[in-house]
Amino acid sequence: MKHYITSILSFICLVFLVQGNVFSQSFYMAEHTGQSIHYEAIPKTNNEVRIVKDFLSNRNYILLRNEVRLVSVVENEGKSFYVTTIGKKAFEGVEELKEIVVTSGITNIEKEAFLSCKKLTKLTLYGAQRIGDNAFKGCENINSVIIFTSYPPVLGKEVFDEKMENATLYVPDRALVDYKKSEWSKYFTKILGTSNLGYSE
Repeated sequence: MKHYITSILSFICLVFLVQGNVFSQSFYMAEHTGQSIHYEAIPKTNNEVRIVKDFLSNRNYILLRNEVRLVSVVENEGKSFYVTTIGKKAFEGVEELKEIVVTSGITNIEKEAFLSCKKLTKLTLYGAQRIGDNAFKGCENINSVIIFTSYPPVLGKEVFDEKMENATLYVPDRALVDYKKSEWSKYFTKILGTSNLGYSE
């Protein structure tokens, strides 16, 4: 009996240690940004974090506004963290999302990150280099994608719905030819330069 009780206590201690490690490696931002985002440390990096699903509710919540700007530097307890990745399923099925701006330090969007965000209409990417499988699959109402990187980001499988017939892809004018020859043309038949939106290079 004593051995049984000792085993139970050891298990409980282990659970608390694991939970403590999880909480020490993650934090939320929900101050003046109008959004509640869950961040998690990326192991073996220098203060880099990824945006992940909430481990309690299994989703992220967008509050107060429909346009969300995902920044590449966040502060927590007086320390700066560098957001480089939007994690797997991070915003899957978040119905409130209508416009997303992904700033320049965020280079990696993992698989299914925005899967089935059905009200999403506009996507702006400043520094994306890699986009995973099904990242925007089921985002059937996207009508505008704006990318500011000169080299087309590498795409996984079925990143968007098969044909984005009602959507326009805007890219740097100097990179128009590269995008039209890339995998992006599989999804977008309308590819225009960002000068059409008033941006100058």
